[in-house]
Amino acid sequence: MLRRGEVSSMKVNRILSFLLTLMLVIYSLCGNLINAAPTSSIEIVLDKTTASVGEIVTASINIKNITNFSGCQLNMKYDPAVLQPVTSSGVAYTKSTMPGAGTILNSDFNLRQVADNDLEKGILNFSKAYVSLDDYRTAAAPEQTGTVAVVKFKVLKEETSSISFEDTTSVPNAIDGTVLFDWNGDRIQSGYSVIQPAVINLDMTKASYITMGYDKNAAEVGEIIKATVKINKITNFSGYQVNIKYDPTVLQAVNPKTGVAYTNSSLPTSGELLVSEDYGPIVQGVHKISEGILNLSRSYTALEVYRASESPEETGTLAVVGFKVLQKKATTVVFEDSETMPNGITGTTLFNWYGNRIQSGYFVIQPGEINSAPIATATPTTKPTAFASTMPTVTLTPTPTATTTTTIPTAVPTTESYITMNFDKNTAEVGQIIKATVKINKITNFSGYQVNIKYDPTVLQAVNPKTGVAYTNSSLPTSGELLVNEDYGPIVQGVHKISEGILNLSRSYTALDVYRASESPEETGTVAVVGFKALQKKATTVVFEHSVTMPNGIIGTTLFNWYGNRITSGYSVIQPGEINSETITTPTPTATPTIIVTPTPTATATPTIVVTPTVKPTPTSTGDSYITIDLDKTDVSVGDIIKASVRINDISNFSGYQVNIKYDTTVLQAVNPKTGAEYKNDSLPLEGEILANQDYSPFPTCDNIISEGLLNFGKLYTALDVYKESNLAEKSGVVAVVGFKVIKAKNTAITFEDCDSMPSGITGTMLFNWDGEIIKSGYSIMQPAAITVRSVTPTATATPTATPTKTATPTPTQTATPTPTQTATPTATQTATATATATATATPTATATATPTATATPTATATTTPTTTPTTTPTPKFIYGDVDGNGSVRINDAVLIRDYVLGKINEFPYEYGMLAADVDGNGSIKINDAVLVRDYVLGKIFLFPVEEKEE
Repeated sequence: MLRRGEVSSMKVNRILSFLLTLMLVIYSLCGNLINAAPTSSIEIVLDKTTASVGEIVTASINIKNITNFSGCQLNMKYDPAVLQPVTSSGVAYTKSTMPGAGTILNSDFNLRQVADNDLEKGILNFSKAYVSLDDYRTAAAPEQTGTVAVVKFKVLKEETSSISFEDTTSVPNAIDGTVLFDWNGDRIQSGYSVIQPAVINLDMTKASYITMGYDKNAAEVGEIIKATVKINKITNFSGYQVNIKYDPTVLQAVNPKTGVAYTNSSLPTSGELLVSEDYGPIVQGVHKISEGILNLSRSYTALEVYRASESPEETGTLAVVGFKVLQKKATTVVFEDSETMPNGITGTTLFNWYGNRIQSGYFVIQPGEINSAPIATATPTTKPTAFASTMPTVTLTPTPTATTTTTIPTAVPTTESYITMNFDKNTAEVGQIIKATVKINKITNFSGYQVNIKYDPTVLQAVNPKTGVAYTNSSLPTSGELLVNEDYGPIVQGVHKISEGILNLSRSYTALDVYRASESPEETGTVAVVGFKALQKKATTVVFEHSVTMPNGIIGTTLFNWYGNRITSGYSVIQPGEINSETITTPTPTATPTIIVTPTPTATATPTIVVTPTVKPTPTSTGDSYITIDLDKTDVSVGDIIKASVRINDISNFSGYQVNIKYDTTVLQAVNPKTGAEYKNDSLPLEGEILANQDYSPFPTCDNIISEGLLNFGKLYTALDVYKESNLAEKSGVVAVVGFKVIKAKNTAITFEDCDSMPSGITGTMLFNWDGEIIKSGYSIMQPAAITVRSVTPTATATPTATPTKTATPTPTQTATPTPTQTATPTATQTATATATATATATPTATATATPTATATPTATATTTPTTTPTTTPTPKFIYGDVDGNGSVRINDAVLIRDYVLGKINEFPYEYGMLAADVDGNGSIKINDAVLVRDYVLGKIFLFPVEEKEE
């Protein structure tokens, strides 16, 4: 039994021990910050990863190559409902229990250790450090590798659980819950990896995790191992960033399809997720190839639209990277923490569809070893902390056109295989728009096209067929029925010479493996739509024409199959008829020569740094160079929506912009100009004519303050090297479109206005050139015209007159006698219409006789009743586009239609799904129906073609 003095002495020693440890920590924080060796690490190693209730799992804390190591402070997290820390004798830990001793930090250099555990929360926090550092240095035998401590955990429940290092507020400068010291008492601030342990009793079917899988674990020199990054059950997933480490002396990072070696900005091959163009995916790669580091990221940006779809992507592959074997020796490829991702979880950062980092709730499962004698079992790692706050700043590298060398037979020649161009009309007055649709028929395993179209620019003007906006040299065509499936990575390009009357368009799938695996090739349908506005009414033509930029094209056309090979023969090129000719020419097929086509590689972009000047420039007018806001109307009434188009003119080598727009929130409400939906602080404007070329990786952003009447948004190209190499700068055109709904009868204005968040702006505008530099002068800011709001009270709806409606129903009066001029001899056709169409328009007043009935009797006399009343079968009640039967049209309906077309599903989950899916009304369900539903959800259209036909 201890006497009181001995107890007091023990308390004093404990307090002194704790204070000495704190002094050591404080001293280290005030001292120098040291970097560890590049191969240094601290790791938790478990003796087993599966254990039953009552069994003991031993966790060893090991360090490796920590130069002149002298101590540590560690914070470990576990689930107290599943695991219980116990001593080697099986006694449960208390608040001050220290872990068991390891192989180092045991020598006589005045070791001090203290623990401050929180067992209810599942936290072990302890420190071990030498205090006699002069003696330790004099001994000249630093402990740099070994086991620091050992913790035993008793299994309380047999379920998935983890043990991990975790950051805590009590250790503010920790690296993933670890602080290491050298023998000068300095904290080692970087240069070592924190390796989390495997997961205990992991159920792969139920767990949330990110992992990396190989197509093979053993490979000979020269062979390529395909590494696929995959997630499982990540709730409302919207993006990722990962840092991958490999040994560059053993492996070479390459494109898994082509074998081309990675550069520091190469992009990974896309996976199954994060590929929907509706949600604005952006992809980046910032690597250090010489050091064996790949840093990849991809995320959606149109998060509001993504959330509105109510169809989160939560399980699937994210990216595929190839590793070519340089030496046949055991090696690893692992997720690893990086200084560029200071809050990453074992080299990973995941985001949800609110743009927030997912800070917990998933595991990081490392892949096994490569070319190991016994192939290592994958070691999952838990993920407890937050991740990097910024995505890497890079310039994107466009995905090259597939260049598979596999020799596949070309399409079998058939007179029914052709490409053509159809006009919606062959005659047009000045100002009218002719819609030209490029179409293919029976092109076997079709996967892409490039066409060169020639027209007379003095007679016709190439325009957007929907909006009438004039084409620029980089305008993209309106998509058709084919090549729109985002699962197959469509890319679209437009490189024109508008002044010469030349349009060069292309679109193709890039994920050809996935496309082939679908076994559902797209072989017949429309591929693009272009508008031509008549400038003169004279005979002219629009034709496919040979171009020097397509030296091996077939009469200005190049088609590709799903192996990435050009189709060199077997189809005809059918030119369209003449426009505004008195005798419309019949299209004549053109024989297709057999030509071998050589693919032209796509340029790779180099990262370009955007420099922001600190001096605020002064606007300088050059007359023709300006930015402005075009309003489609300035004389308006309450309830009207004003379409405001931000437009630039003659801005040399333009590559991006940011604007700050001010409006009066008591008079105007910012809305989507198509749907009328109210803007939020993260709402993006509609896309304009320029800054829309996906080859140059456009990146939109916004930071609105709706409550203050401020719209702040911007967009810029990020693949600037590719853009510059095109030598086709976008100088003029609309960059964005926003809407303003009039909510009060008061004159007002919409203006560009300076703001604190744009200190270098010019009257609330910042323009960038293709070198990534701010354009400091040389353009004017033209504010839009003032808006006049009329305070006119809308007139009441006119009382219906005796003029009959489309249903030919007689105008009802207070008596039962119909108007004789319209209904003296009602016909069977009129009665059938009234029976089948019981619409509101048929009833102009509230009298009982105004509502058509099944008998459609206009008067009380039998003579007014037709002798024959056809029996109409009731039309099923459904909503076009609503194929899942939930009562509304959402993005999930478009996905279901797409899956049906691809054969992924055989029927819809709604009894009228087949009827609801045919939204173009052509009697069949094709990919165009899915595209139309998508456009409806996004507000691009308001009626389906089938509904327009019914009207």
